[in-house]
Amino acid sequence: MIRPEYKALFVGLLLAFSPAESQAGDRLDHELDSLKRQLVAAARQSQAHEERVTGIETRLLELSRREAELGAQLSGRRADQAATLGALMRLARQPPQALIATSATIDDAIRTSLLLATTASLLDDEARRLGAALDELAALHRRIASRRMELEGASAGLAEERARLEALLESARARRREADERPSGTAALTASQTARLADEAETLIDLSVAVLALSEGGAARFRPGRPFSAARGSLPMPARGRLVGLFGEGGGERKNKGIIIETRDDAQVITPYDGEVVYAGPFRGYGRLLIIDHGEGYHTLLAGFSRIDSVQGQWLLAGEPVGVMGRGLTDYKTLYVEFRHDGVAINPLPWLAVSETKADG
Repeated sequence: MIRPEYKALFVGLLLAFSPAESQAGDRLDHELDSLKRQLVAAARQSQAHEERVTGIETRLLELSRREAELGAQLSGRRADQAATLGALMRLARQPPQALIATSATIDDAIRTSLLLATTASLLDDEARRLGAALDELAALHRRIASRRMELEGASAGLAEERARLEALLESARARRREADERPSGTAALTASQTARLADEAETLIDLSVAVLALSEGGAARFRPGRPFSAARGSLPMPARGRLVGLFGEGGGERKNKGIIIETRDDAQVITPYDGEVVYAGPFRGYGRLLIIDHGEGYHTLLAGFSRIDSVQGQWLLAGEPVGVMGRGLTDYKTLYVEFRHDGVAINPLPWLAVSETKADG
C-alpha cells in the first residue's frame, strides 16, 4: 500500500512528466501527419489532372493541324474543279453546227468527245472524293468541339484540385507554425547556417557539399520505413512534363548532372521520396533551390521553382507537394532534378518510374 504522502508525490511526478504541452505537441504531430497524407493524395490528383489537360491539348493541336491541312487540300481541289468546269461550260455553249464548220477532222472530234467523257468521269470521282473530304472535315469539327468541351471540364477539375491543395497547404503551414513555437531552436540555427553557406558557395557543388556535411546525422537517417536504395525504379517524377535535358548531355562545366523537365503553367512539384529538407531558398543562377536528405547518403536537388512550399527542417512524405512552377513567358517553366549519393551526382532516370518518364521526341 502506497502511503498517502508518497502517493501525492507520485501523482505530482507523473503530471510533471506528462505536461499539457506534450499532449498538445502530440495532437499537432497527429494533425500534421494527417494533413501530409491528404497533401500527398491531393498532389497526386493535381498532377493527374495536369497530365489529362496536357493530353487533351495535344490531341486538340493535332486535330487543328489536320483541319488546316484538309482545308487547304479542299481549297485546291475546288479551284481545279472550277477551272475544269469552266472549260466544259465554254465547250457546251458551242452548238453542233460550229463543230461541223471547223476545219478539225472527224478523228479530232471523236477524240474531243472521248476526252470530254473521260473528264466528266474524273469529275464524278473527284466530286465523290471531295464529298468524303467534306464529311471528314465535318467530323473533325465535331471532334474538336467535343475535345474543347472535355478540355473545359478537365481545366475546371484542375483548378478545383489546385484550390483544394492550396487550402491544405495553408492548413499545414498553420500547423507547422504552431509546432515551431514549441521550444527547439534547432531549425532556426540550421536555416541561419545554410543561408550563410549559400552566400559563401560559388557553385552548386560547393553548396551541396557544405549543406550535406551540415546535415550529417540528421533526421532522415533515423526515420523508419523502406530505405531509399530499395526504391530504385519506382520513384514518381517530381513534375509532369517533357524531358528536355538528360543526364550527361553537354560538355565541360555545362554538362548536365541531372535531368530537366519542361512543365505546363503552375505545374505541381512533389518530393520523389521521404526525406528532410536541408536547404530551401534562392541560390545564384538556379533560382529557388530545394535539397532533400533521404538518408543513406542520398539527396535530391530540385531547382527552378516559381514558389517553394517547404521549409528548412521539414520532414516530407514521398509524393508530398514542395512547390509550383511558373506560368506564361517565364524562366520558371523548367525543373532541374538532380540525385546525389555521397555527394556524387547520379543519373535520376533509372530511379524514376518508367511509365512516367516521357522524353522529348
